[in-house]
Amino acid sequence: MDRYHIYLLHIWTEQAGEEEHGLLFRGALEEPHSGRRWAFTDIEGLAKCVEDILADMLREEVE
Repeated sequence: MDRYHIYLLHIWTEQAGEEEHGLLFRGALEEPHSGRRWAFTDIEGLAKCVEDILADMLREEVE
């Protein structure tokens, strides 16, 4: 099993709708090798994505 992983972090903002003001935060984490992609709309979502990826890696190490 490879112990080296590469992820691309995409972060951008979008204009909020009429009901909301300002900018909305958007992001995605992508694994280029597999094409797998995780999307998120706030910093907590990014943290959850990274946490889930690390947990999956640890599970694979144990198996």
